[in-house]
Amino acid sequence: MMQKNMKTNLYQSNPFHLVKPSPWPMYLVFGLFGFLLNLTMMMHNITDNYMMLLINVITLIYIGLLWSRDIMGEATYLGEHTSKVSEGLNMGFLLFLMTELMWFFGMFWAYFYSALTPSVEIGEIWPPMSIMPMQATDLPLFNTLMLLMSGATMTYSHHALMARNRFNSMFGLFLTMLLGFLFIICQYFEYYYCSYTLADSVYGSVFFMLTGLHGMHVMTGTLLLCLNFYRLYNYQLTSEKHTGFNTSILLWHFLDVAWLFVYIVCYYWGV
Repeated sequence: MMQKNMKTNLYQSNPFHLVKPSPWPMYLVFGLFGFLLNLTMMMHNITDNYMMLLINVITLIYIGLLWSRDIMGEATYLGEHTSKVSEGLNMGFLLFLMTELMWFFGMFWAYFYSALTPSVEIGEIWPPMSIMPMQATDLPLFNTLMLLMSGATMTYSHHALMARNRFNSMFGLFLTMLLGFLFIICQYFEYYYCSYTLADSVYGSVFFMLTGLHGMHVMTGTLLLCLNFYRLYNYQLTSEKHTGFNTSILLWHFLDVAWLFVYIVCYYWGV
C-alpha cells in the first residue's frame, strides 16, 4: 500500500490530497444519531438507560480514534499533507470555528432575549422566582481560573514546540490536558448539585444549553489534546509541521474566550 502511494505521489501533478474512500464518516453519523436519539429520549423521560448512552459515547470515541489513526498515517507516513493541504486544513478549521461562533451567538441571543424581556409565565422577572442561580464566586470562578491557566499552558507548549524543546512542549501539553479534565469534572459536580434542571423554565433551558454546549466542546478539545500528546510523544510533530496541533490550539483558545462570555453572562450578569 505504501509503495503504491509513493508511486502515486511520484506521478501526481498537483500538491492536493485526493482523499480515499473511508467508512468512518458514515459510522460516525450513525453513532451520533444513536447518541442524540438516546439523549433526547432521556430528556423527555421516555427512558433512563444510562448504560446505552455510555455505550454510544464509547462507540463515538472509538470511531474517532480509528478515523484519527488513518489521518495520522496519511500525514506522517504517507506524506499526503503537503504545505498546500495544510493551508486548506487550517482554512477549513477556521470556517468550522465560524460556524461554532454562530452557534454560540444563537444561544446567547436566546439568553438575552429571555432575560431582557421575561415573559409573564415566569413572573416577568429574571431569573424566575423558583430559580436559585449558581453563585459566580463559587465553583464557576474556579472553573474560569482553570480554563484561563490551561490557555497559558497551551501557549507555553506551542512556543516550546516552535523552539524545538520537546520535553517542555510535552509538559505544557500535559498540564493543559490535566486542567481540561479538571474543568470537566468540576462542571459535572456543578450540574450534580445544581438546584434546577433543563426543564425548569426557559432559564434552565438556556443555561444548560450554553454551559453544556461549551462543556461538550471542552471534552472534544481535551480528546484532541490527548491525540496530539500521543503524536508529540512519538516524534510525529515538529516545529515545521504540526497542523493538527495548531488547529487544536485554535479550538482551545476559542473555548477560553467563549467561556469568559458564558461566565460573565450566565453567572454574573444574568443573576
